[in-house]
Amino acid sequence: MRLAYWDALTVSALPSWLTLTRATTGTYFDASAVMQSAAINAARFDHNPLTGAALGVLCESSRTNLMANSDEPGSWTPSYQNATKGSVIVGPNGATSARRITFGAADYFYGRTSASYAPAAYTGSVHVRSAGKSSICVRIDATANGSNDFRAQVAIASAWVRPARTFALAATDTIDLGFDNRVGNGGDGIAGALDAFGGQIEAGAFASSYIPTSGVPVTRAADALSIAAGYSGNPIIVETQSVATGALSRTLYNPGSGISALADVWLRKAAVYRIGAPAGVLNAIVAGGAW
Repeated sequence: MRLAYWDALTVSALPSWLTLTRATTGTYFDASAVMQSAAINAARFDHNPLTGAALGVLCESSRTNLMANSDEPGSWTPSYQNATKGSVIVGPNGATSARRITFGAADYFYGRTSASYAPAAYTGSVHVRSAGKSSICVRIDATANGSNDFRAQVAIASAWVRPARTFALAATDTIDLGFDNRVGNGGDGIAGALDAFGGQIEAGAFASSYIPTSGVPVTRAADALSIAAGYSGNPIIVETQSVATGALSRTLYNPGSGISALADVWLRKAAVYRIGAPAGVLNAIVAGGAW
């Protein structure tokens, strides 16, 4: 009854009956928890950046990083900055492209988009780890209206983490992203240093994979999956995990419908069943039964 089965958590290549296209490069984490860049049309077998555990093939919708010179915070378009920029160091991508920043009790460090953007939900994210500090306030806000913001204290340790914060931009404005150590602005007021890399500001309600930029915003194209002709006329079941929520789900695609609509998920497993397979059997698999 089953024609083909594929498990992205145990292999590192697409099966012959699945094809992925993407018009740009895209980032992901390898099994050693190092950020890598996948070539155009290359599948991204993503991993947990803390543990290296396999997550599946990353399939995303298109997103744009609005923050110029995103890798190295010392090159961000300055907003409010009085913290001390230290040496350039190795980032989570394995390259010397991160920056050590030292904060006094009343210090802050923000970068800014180089253009204004229309009202919408925006998510800011940045990779950070401790170089002495155990926590820092990460903040994203509208430049002209600092009260229209989102801020939160984030615990940091020796491993790179990527806190993300979403806020609603109320009026057309530039957007700031950065760190604040001031007690009255969400910080703890404790002096110390941290390492930072890869600022990202994007329209959307959650953070997508990191998009490196130089002097201008950069767009990552959407991933699209297609099924080989010899298999597309059969029912297909896929197991995915949501990038936004982490929720696992299985979906049955009827013969000929394809799976190109998958977006913002990790594709974990897929199986093709013979045309005419009993609906009860297929529905039992979708409900969590054995493949």
